[in-house]
Amino acid sequence: MKRILLAALLCASTYCIAQETTIDSKKYEPYVNQLGYNLGESKRFVCYGAQNDTPFHIINTTLDVVVFEGKILNNEGWFSEFEPKEAQNEFVIKVDGHGSSVPFFVADHLMETASSKLAYDFFVDARGFEDLSTYDMAAVYGGGPTRDGGAYGLETIFEILQYASNPALFDNWKTEMGDKKVADLIELILWHAEFAYKYVDYNGPVKTRHGTLGYQGQPRMTYDYWNTLDQLAVVCAAYHSFLKPYLAEETYQKYRKVCLDNWEAYDRHKVVRFWTYSTKWVDEGFQEFNEMGNAYGQSVFRNLFMYESERHEKDGSPEKFLKWAQSGASDIIKNWDFNNPRHMWWIRNAEHITPQSLLIFFF
Repeated sequence: MKRILLAALLCASTYCIAQETTIDSKKYEPYVNQLGYNLGESKRFVCYGAQNDTPFHIINTTLDVVVFEGKILNNEGWFSEFEPKEAQNEFVIKVDGHGSSVPFFVADHLMETASSKLAYDFFVDARGFEDLSTYDMAAVYGGGPTRDGGAYGLETIFEILQYASNPALFDNWKTEMGDKKVADLIELILWHAEFAYKYVDYNGPVKTRHGTLGYQGQPRMTYDYWNTLDQLAVVCAAYHSFLKPYLAEETYQKYRKVCLDNWEAYDRHKVVRFWTYSTKWVDEGFQEFNEMGNAYGQSVFRNLFMYESERHEKDGSPEKFLKWAQSGASDIIKNWDFNNPRHMWWIRNAEHITPQSLLIFFF
């Protein structure tokens, strides 16, 4: 009886495996960018299982007319030359024998317009406390400023890079923060800058922390206070670019001074490693963390930003910051390992910092 039952189970499992590995290519519909595509840029979709030269049609669903035709090649359909003027109309792609895609748009700067505001709205809404005068570090996971961020979140760096990428776009949105006259993203930058200044030497309790920070054999910390200088450095750089109308010179100078006074004491002049002792199961123990996770380049960022600030000052010392930034870049070239998952993607630890920091050298 047991043998019969075992044989039946084996047959059933074999049947299930066969069912799972038998793919009906006709079931795969066209896959598009679900939101849509930007005008003037490359556009394509994929349709797995579609044979080469299978016709496809783009249909304007608002007018119910075919507006573009093409053929599949290597499971892809390209329609880069499709540049519709009807920005408010939706489209679908139909592939013979494979059905239709989900609806999508094609419009000028569609992707940026739809996603850019969402990117910083998250940080607007998720601040540990809205009012800095009542902010309680011990009540926020990881010490804030944005939910579980801690100072290692480097919000000001990426908010400033985001605003600088397209000021005309972000100046349209002024309803979430402040007096409704200044762009929300600018207000958010200023909020995070003041947070960093207020807690520049904080090393007290936080609500929850998976482990401690500091060099091996040295006193441990629970808060990433050294990164507050990194956040203030980019604000000092942006002051000379676009923040002057919004940031008083007196405030800028106090940010600059606290950076200069603490830069080497906080090891901002060099690449920092072996800072984390973690109790998480995914990375338990002392880890070779390069501050922001294990992403190379944070030292390049901060020193280039201070270089940009100092070169505008009569009493500035930009050369030493450029030298430190060059040393950090050399460290990337020497040690960045494309085959090491910790350097490339490890638990989402800001691997984008590495190429971005190197790119700053070109500006």
